Amino acid sequence: RAIDKPLEEETAAEQMTNVCKFCGGQFDSRNAIFRHLRSSKSCYDLAQKLSKGNIVNVLQLEKRKVAIQFGYHMSDGSSITCGNEAAAGIVCRAYFQAVRALYPSSPVETEEGENTFTLSSAAQLRHPSLMQESTCSAWSDVLGINYKGGPQDIDVDSLVSQMQSIIEDGETQKEGVFCIKVLNVESLMVSTKFHAEKSCSQ
Repeated sequence: RAIDKPLEEETAAEQMTNVCKFCGGQFDSRNAIFRHLRSSKSCYDLAQKLSKGNIVNVLQLEKRKVAIQFGYHMSDGSSITCGNEAAAGIVCRAYFQAVRALYPSSPVETEEGENTFTLSSAAQLRHPSLMQESTCSAWSDVLGINYKGGPQDIDVDSLVSQMQSIIEDGETQKEGVFCIKVLNVESLMVSTKFHAEKSCSQ
């Protein structure tokens, strides 16, 4: 028994390290705790508060990559310049709002801000002659977003519908400046070397 005691104490110590400090739940491994935090909004919120907003220090979120197809029409006489980028910014923000609304227990983090995206019709990485007119509308454009967290499996139909509702409730759409239609959302493998602007063949 004297020999077994340290092993018992070690086992007890290991079990204590696999306990969620926020709800007291016991798990088989640290990875299981991380999965729990990703799926429990209350525990995640407490972890985020403990980490003073830098949840990455507490929880390693999985990287995600998506491509969003959308179309837009600008009203005549609009004062907006670079309409493609303005429309893409609205779609990008709507994506994150929709994901958080549909999957509140799945935290989402962005490294460079939620206005950071790549756009197929942009011309920063191509010759200026390829830049489209600032007031030009488009049947279809594509933007790419990299971020961390969120659900692994997304219901595309529900997400597109939610995004469309958010966009239609926005001030820009209400004022008639933009008419934006979200066409599709596709999750890509993180290893995919997809960059919307570089991928454009126009």
